[in-house]
Amino acid sequence: MPPCAAARANLELKQADFVLKKTNKISAVSSWPMSVLALLASYILLPTFLAIFCQSPAQAEKPAIIRSKESDKQEQVKKEQERKEDEAKVKVWKIHQSGDVLGERFLYISADSFKAFYPKAHYAISASAPDWKIHFFNIDRRTIYSTTIESFNKRLSLRARANAQSFYPYKYKIVPGKPKLIAGEKTYCLTCQSTEPTNKDAVKRSDFYLAERIALPPRMQEFFKPSWGAAMCKNQPLRIDLELGDGRRSNKLDTKSIVLELLPRKFFEPPSGYKKTQSEEEVLIGDGIINDIIGDLGKRLGSDESDRSYRKDRNHK
Repeated sequence: MPPCAAARANLELKQADFVLKKTNKISAVSSWPMSVLALLASYILLPTFLAIFCQSPAQAEKPAIIRSKESDKQEQVKKEQERKEDEAKVKVWKIHQSGDVLGERFLYISADSFKAFYPKAHYAISASAPDWKIHFFNIDRRTIYSTTIESFNKRLSLRARANAQSFYPYKYKIVPGKPKLIAGEKTYCLTCQSTEPTNKDAVKRSDFYLAERIALPPRMQEFFKPSWGAAMCKNQPLRIDLELGDGRRSNKLDTKSIVLELLPRKFFEPPSGYKKTQSEEEVLIGDGIINDIIGDLGKRLGSDESDRSYRKDRNHK
């Protein structure tokens, strides 16, 4: 090869080598950011991937432990709520009775509360601590009358007194009677024995059978005392038998069943939203019926007065 041709070939080789080195350097520089990103991704994404798809047994148990703790907490809350509800309940004697004067009724008696419900009339009486107000209410007419025990006893109606007194001889002494087992409950008997001769239709003797275990709350004893007497309202009567002057006997009150239950305290609270009345009679029979009775009495009295005037006029003629 001629010297100049060899020199030119050598120069071209050097130029080609220079271009190749430049190209490699540029390529290396331009790929640097991607390499950094790939390295960062390997540090960030790989642990996440492994945490999700390649958990160790200990790591896999953590969510289950959390769920278990939450379940235990919910169970504790539920038990606490049940405990509070149980504390709000009271032991109550539920007594189912029937009688020719008082009719069918259900009594609910505890140490600090009392309720009587008459299903045929849909009529109830309730009272409880601490205020011991007496509430009379009718669930059909949604009427209610509330008063204190003292106020009620001051205006105790003649009808109520007469109903109670019809269970006793006119004059009597109280003597112990023979106890009986009634509706599974032991009783003690108080006999009201007449102290004077009686006619055939008058009460000669009355036997009160009172439950040994079922005492009335002291405030309810005060409520019943004016009409029934102190001795007869310390414990709940389960049966009342009468004997008349001619020897006839009749049952005035009997007990069908007695059970001990747990009931919420609110069971003894008066209902809300009922219309207030001026007396327990309005609750029992309704103000409309009372007005009709008063109207009829007025007509009857007016008619009687007219008849008397007419007879008087005729006598003068």
